[in-house]
Amino acid sequence: MMRTAMSLVLAATMAVAGAPVPAVAAGPPVRCGDTITESVTLSANLRCAGDALIVGASGVTIDLNGYAIVGDPGGRAITVAGDQTLSGVTVRDGTVRGFPGGILLQDVATIALTGVRLVDTNLEATQFSGVSISDSALTRSGVGTSYGQGLTLTEVRMTGGYLSAISVQGVSTVNSVLVGSRIGGVEFYSFELARSRLTDTAIDVTEAGDYTIHDNVFSGAGVYGLLADGLRIENNLFRDMRVGVRLESDGRGLLVRDNRFVNTGVGVRVSTFYLAQVADLTITDNEFVRNGSAGVFIEAADPLAGPDDEFVISGNVFRHNGYAGTEVDGDGRRIDDGLHLSVPVDSPLVVAGNQTYHNADHGIEALPVGSVRDGGGNVSRGDPNGCAGVVCAYR
Repeated sequence: MMRTAMSLVLAATMAVAGAPVPAVAAGPPVRCGDTITESVTLSANLRCAGDALIVGASGVTIDLNGYAIVGDPGGRAITVAGDQTLSGVTVRDGTVRGFPGGILLQDVATIALTGVRLVDTNLEATQFSGVSISDSALTRSGVGTSYGQGLTLTEVRMTGGYLSAISVQGVSTVNSVLVGSRIGGVEFYSFELARSRLTDTAIDVTEAGDYTIHDNVFSGAGVYGLLADGLRIENNLFRDMRVGVRLESDGRGLLVRDNRFVNTGVGVRVSTFYLAQVADLTITDNEFVRNGSAGVFIEAADPLAGPDDEFVISGNVFRHNGYAGTEVDGDGRRIDDGLHLSVPVDSPLVVAGNQTYHNADHGIEALPVGSVRDGGGNVSRGDPNGCAGVVCAYR
């Protein structure tokens, strides 16, 4: 009796195991020109002669599933245009190629691209709030933004591309690699660049403010600011470029601290008419090594400054600078020193506690005499002409 019961159970089990499993119904295939109102997953490459996909609802995910959307110059790959009604859209895990018109994000919020490869495809975001790009690669592709806030690039590799901003606030690029690209904008505020590697990639901003650039490696191109306030540049390496950090005209609140400048033409260059235009300038605790003309070069035509404005160059180390110096300052003096200052008499610029070693001409040249304030503690060793305009201890 027991054997019969066990036989019945075994037979029933085998019957269930051998029964056909009902197929899960697949969603309809994604087609060019579709309006996406629910999450979709690609099951093949999508090639489109015009627009590819248009997002028409919030909270949807376009999972490329390792496939590609491929297009031509006549259309856009993905359009998310919401009139403040669309948010929470994600594009993930695949390639978008050959859409110069690219991906359009307009009047939307909380848009994420993750694990995406853009090739010859630009992303344009305008009137946005909260766009993030992570774990992605951009090849000959750029990110152009305007009139928005909150753009984050994390673990992005950009080659031959750009990041531009017009009237944008709150942009960060972190743990990324940029090669042969550019970062720039006008009215571009609250920008952080951190723990990234930039090769032949210049940062060029106008009428900008509140920049924090820290813990990066720059080679081939540096940072340029025109009418730029509140630049904090700390703990970076600048090497093999014409100028590491350049500030022109009206740019207040520049802090350059704990950086290393190696084999540039000039490590830090500041050019202005009135010193007041670059008030609260601090260059401190940096190392300048083998820079062709000078580690630091500052020139101004007029000493005018406010009573509370601060200008300090202190605690820096200058080694072996000036050996390729061919340029001259406004007074006709060759720029071939560790620290070269060309500012008028009675300028409120304090020079203190710097160390200079084996520079081509002077360790510190601050002429005419009386043009800067000697804060003491400066040291010269092995500089052929020592220091001029400040007193240095010779060791």
